[in-house]
Amino acid sequence: MAIKLIAADMDGTLLNDRKEITPRTLAAVRAAMAAGALFVLNSGRMPESVLPYARQLQVNAPIICYNGALTCGQRDGEALDAIPLPLTSAREILRYAEGEGLYIQGFWGDRFYCEKHTPKTEEYEEKAAVTAVVCGRPLSEAIDRDAYKLLVIVDEGQMPGMLADFRQRYGAVANCAASSSTYLEIVSPKANKGDAMLKLAASRGIVPEEIMAFGDELNDLSMLRAAGEGYAMANAKDEVREKAACFAPSNSEDGLAQVLEKACAQGRFAAPGRAQ
Repeated sequence: MAIKLIAADMDGTLLNDRKEITPRTLAAVRAAMAAGALFVLNSGRMPESVLPYARQLQVNAPIICYNGALTCGQRDGEALDAIPLPLTSAREILRYAEGEGLYIQGFWGDRFYCEKHTPKTEEYEEKAAVTAVVCGRPLSEAIDRDAYKLLVIVDEGQMPGMLADFRQRYGAVANCAASSSTYLEIVSPKANKGDAMLKLAASRGIVPEEIMAFGDELNDLSMLRAAGEGYAMANAKDEVREKAACFAPSNSEDGLAQVLEKACAQGRFAAPGRAQ
């Protein structure tokens, strides 16, 4: 069956270890789009952090941010579909994290917030190329609206226990997933990368069998399972590789580009509404 939509995680998947889109990957993505396929960036990042890459690639479809909590325009970041975490749930989770002495960030409106600037804040700002709003008081007091995402940043080795704790406490009111060995992402229980991808695809008349998706982390599993061809990168977490149906070389080897190049050479890409 023709592939009409390609969805890709960014960190550890589309981007190399220097957080760059290599010339080979850029060429492969543009060739797939030229053949008719839609290319969707599907990330845990906020729009401000995704848009520069969308513009570099000149993507031809909306971007998905915050692990599926927000779908927005690929040029201006205008919100098209949102599934925020309700204020009451966000405040409860923030209070718990603060009581446990955890470092947590909140994402609402078009900014991200922290109580005070720490080395963890600086590390996140450098990675995502965004700047925090420092509230100077607990986020549980500062938050005044629904949140797109909360992010707990833990130390190496803490994630398994921390993820289990948050899922046990808040699994009924939030989707808690790891996006790296230190990033615990918390969004609405109705938000995930897979459902957001399928909703966007359906709006263009695309069925799951016509979707190719790429990812490397636990928060990518819903996307890989939902796609007709879900590719785990060679650098993916063991659990992701164990549950994936397809495999790609690592992000440092232009793995996504290698798969797209092969599919393009086989004439597998087609535009929505067109048969192969």
